[in-house]
Amino acid sequence: MNRVLLDCNKFTALRNSEQVFKPLTFIVKAGECHQLLGNNGSGKTTCLQAILGLKSYTGKLSNVECSYLGHNNGLYQTLTVEEIINWWLVLADNGKRSELALGLPASAIVGALSNGQKRLLAWSRLQIESCRLWLLDEPLTNIDKNQQEVLLKLAHKHMASGGAIIVATHMQPLWLQLISHTQEIKALDE
Repeated sequence: MNRVLLDCNKFTALRNSEQVFKPLTFIVKAGECHQLLGNNGSGKTTCLQAILGLKSYTGKLSNVECSYLGHNNGLYQTLTVEEIINWWLVLADNGKRSELALGLPASAIVGALSNGQKRLLAWSRLQIESCRLWLLDEPLTNIDKNQQEVLLKLAHKHMASGGAIIVATHMQPLWLQLISHTQEIKALDE
């Protein structure tokens, strides 16, 4: 039986004490990929942030530690690629490395990288951390087709090794190969 990594029951994010979207009930198990589907502004990003504990919510939510890849990549623009990677290695303290960052120039200042290179660098943090549940918000933005396939294989490997993914995406048909469940996010007025 697959281990439950996230259990949401009548779960919805709150903004100013008001529900952001209609309550959701779902369970994410190891080896699964759930897609959050919804219109622009329906609350997909807010849902991911509430699961992380960055936004208030109501309902039941029990989960394991998560890794989050958001829109802004979470990178210090003035550090080098090597400094960022080393910082993540110290924080994770688990000896894991990332193959994704290998193609990036170690001495390059993050702010000088292309948007696609910054996204790859942000993805490399997922490899370094040992969280079983990945929360991905438009994860293939600015990534070329060849690298999309590399990242898709990385996601598949993560799931095959007992991890799970929740992905909020609009237009990435490659993800369809991995998605096992879809959670529809509906604004309260829908």
